[in-house]
Amino acid sequence: MKKVEETIVIRNEKMIYAVRLKSKTEGEDGRRENNNPYLIVEGGKIKYIDHIYGNKSEFNFNDEVHTVAKEIFISGLKNAIKEEILQLKQLELVLEEMNLKECIGDTLQESATFLQNVRKFIGVGEK
Repeated sequence: MKKVEETIVIRNEKMIYAVRLKSKTEGEDGRRENNNPYLIVEGGKIKYIDHIYGNKSEFNFNDEVHTVAKEIFISGLKNAIKEEILQLKQLELVLEEMNLKECIGDTLQESATFLQNVRKFIGVGEK
């Protein structure tokens, strides 16, 4: 069973590939609901959205469209992660120059470990 829910969301009249972890919890009315936010890449930034409107829970598109949408998402996600890492490295250099490196601590090392786990999760770099 897949641990990730894949869908297409409609934002600003554009179809965007979105994913979220499956984690069903029971709501007040006894219905099962998923409280995890959707992860999208929009405008080169990773964004989390709680609610979506106009989604296609099941892909009614042919497999080729699904594959292309997923490739675009993964490409955008890679670029957004690289941008975030560059910004963190720049912050580290600034703090180092100001003798305030202890402010950032082990953040970059912890982030690198986290990103390796993300890479394994999405299947990037596996052989």
